[in-house]
Amino acid sequence: NDDNQKQKYRGGTSYFAAYTRRPPHAGNRYPKNNMIMPLSSQPQKMMIQESKNRNADDYRLKQAEKVESSIMQMGQLFSQMATLISEQSEVLTRIEDDVEAGLMDTKEASKSMDSFYEVTKGNRGMILKIFALLILFAFLFLVWT
Repeated sequence: NDDNQKQKYRGGTSYFAAYTRRPPHAGNRYPKNNMIMPLSSQPQKMMIQESKNRNADDYRLKQAEKVESSIMQMGQLFSQMATLISEQSEVLTRIEDDVEAGLMDTKEASKSMDSFYEVTKGNRGMILKIFALLILFAFLFLVWT
């Protein structure tokens, strides 16, 4: 009889079935310990396990959201980097064009200076004669005055 009553109280599957009042003892209508006490710890363990699972799932969800946010930020950074690289490519192209134009100008200037050197090289003797003649006239002018 007592075993049947215990089975009857333990038979529920809900979470609240774990806590029930003790069945009254035979002949004693008010037992000494009239407290609520668990008859089976399995539903309680299931509640604790589900709570742990829920907490673990929440933690995993938060971590996944952080990872997703980080991936989105990385995507934005890569997009910005691609834009900067594209702009730098245009700038480098302009610099390269300017350097090539400067090189061409320098080559033309070098040719011009070489041709001027050849012209002055042939006239060097004549330039020295004219300079000597000017010094002679200056000396004669100073001596006679």
